[in-house]
Amino acid sequence: MIICEALFLIFGLYALLTGRIRISGKRTIVGTRARTIGLLLIAPLIFGFCGGMYVGATQGSAIRDSSLSDLVLLEVVVMSCTLLAALGLSLTAPETPVVGTPSNSFPVYGAPSLSTVMTVQEAADYLRVTPAEVSQLIETGQIIARQIGMEYRISKQSLDNFLTMR
Repeated sequence: MIICEALFLIFGLYALLTGRIRISGKRTIVGTRARTIGLLLIAPLIFGFCGGMYVGATQGSAIRDSSLSDLVLLEVVVMSCTLLAALGLSLTAPETPVVGTPSNSFPVYGAPSLSTVMTVQEAADYLRVTPAEVSQLIETGQIIARQIGMEYRISKQSLDNFLTMR
């Protein structure tokens, strides 16, 4: 059971931090849904830790075998329920491919459609270049962008104009 909890923790933290879960070679879940799945996968470990602390505080060193087996059974039920919930969320993810996905790659499902205003990173993904190259194009005036604070915002129309003028 410790191995299962460790795997849940690793996959849960990965999904929570990256906001991305690859289901298969052709399907990836991104964004809030992926982070929710990550939280669900971490929940049994938190539940087990808090439950253990509670039992240790209330019963001290006189823990009975029957209460320990009840806690193990309860934790197995919680792990099963969270795994089923995570699977349910992943299998019911909307199948909306990202706009602008190249034909030779697999579409990303569950991602929002391409925004009309992008960050430098999103523009780089759209143009399939590095963010440094996008910044250089902005600084040389080849792409029109607005600076908001310390970051640039680029309209999709500006990128499309750049592509057609090239």
